[in-house]
Amino acid sequence: MSLHFSGKWRLALAILWLLLTKSAGADEASLIISQPTAMHHGMKRPLLAHLDVDGSRDQLAYIGQLRNTLIVQSKQGRIYEIDIETGHIAWQTELGDGGNLAGFTPTANAHYVAALYGSQVYLLDRDNKGAVVWKQGLNAAPIAGPAMNEEFVYVPTYSELVEALPIDPVKSKRVSCSFRTSGRITGPPVITQKTIGWTSEDGVLTVIRTTDHKLAFRFTAGSKVAAPPGYDNGSYYVGSQDGYVNALDEGSGAVVWQFSAGDRVVNSPAAVGQGVYITNQSGGMFRVSADTGQEEWYTPNVRRFLAASNEKVYAEDKIGRLAVLDATAGGVMDTMSLASGLNLKPANVQTDRVILASSSGVIEALHDAQSTKPLDYMPAPEVKVVKEPVKEKLGSTVSTATAGATRTAPAKAPATPREKKPPVEKKPKEPKMPIEKKPKK
Repeated sequence: MSLHFSGKWRLALAILWLLLTKSAGADEASLIISQPTAMHHGMKRPLLAHLDVDGSRDQLAYIGQLRNTLIVQSKQGRIYEIDIETGHIAWQTELGDGGNLAGFTPTANAHYVAALYGSQVYLLDRDNKGAVVWKQGLNAAPIAGPAMNEEFVYVPTYSELVEALPIDPVKSKRVSCSFRTSGRITGPPVITQKTIGWTSEDGVLTVIRTTDHKLAFRFTAGSKVAAPPGYDNGSYYVGSQDGYVNALDEGSGAVVWQFSAGDRVVNSPAAVGQGVYITNQSGGMFRVSADTGQEEWYTPNVRRFLAASNEKVYAEDKIGRLAVLDATAGGVMDTMSLASGLNLKPANVQTDRVILASSSGVIEALHDAQSTKPLDYMPAPEVKVVKEPVKEKLGSTVSTATAGATRTAPAKAPATPREKKPPVEKKPKEPKMPIEKKPKK
């Protein structure tokens, strides 16, 4: 049966379409933080990008970061690489056939992006406009986004396994394998130049050496865990629902310190420079010393850590505003209302930029007005010497930080070497870690 509209109905439909379009445009405009508004709050807005997301059938959903670069993925598998400082879109590509399959936050190293679309892992070439290098199926559905270093892509799955796929098996002469964990995995693994670690809901942190894929250590918290661990400068940080955060030495697994946040810890501890930022379920944020776990300040009514500069800490408060805190004392210096449509606010522990985005494709970055270059809280990439051992300093950082020198070069954040305190507990027992190799096809 066909429908026929009279001239009056056609005119009415056209007017309705124009009103809806105008309304959508007005909504988009309300998402943009103007430069005068940013300056009024002591900030600048280096990045303003509007991605071509088809709002009728797609949404921006996942934001990954590699230093000064964003890797963004929509629900239908469109991937973008964006420079945070300039807003330049280096490339964009689409995974799969544009259907609504499950996706997660993508990750990157100096040359590649790893992204998930359904149960497929895609390796994309950053130097060739996101061209697909390979795609591989997983043995089970993924439960969180991947992690990667220069040799492997690691994907946590619903079957309580972390699957490891070699980026170039011919070159590395290493094979696919998987690691059994003790419970449901809480989120993307944390990867460093020495280890890869993840938490499971039963409170267990599992840490594997990346050199030989052997178990480094396991740690069991006093209660369930709801978020991935934090990491910085040779320490893992695990927050649990009994309100405690434990700092663990990456090398030995020994507990360096323990801190009580007074209520459930449901977000990953954010370790930046000399401080660790901890939020609890009641809505308050602590800054504790990364060396000792000693409380330095507490600010109520703060929901989530967003970013930090040398003098200021940026957070989301309990009513969704951007709160600017004094980094030394924790006092609230300013607040800025944000449009409800800016619903994507990833925590940034790599630089001092505050990243804000909407499902409709608006992406913005803010920073302290006094900052001329982005502060880089991640040590420089390790320089490897072929067939010779590399002496790694304590605190060598995640290998996903090996960003190519051709990208925007961030300024280094001033920092002093941290001296590790003696462990307060004995090293936990180290059960054997079963490694399950995939059958050869």
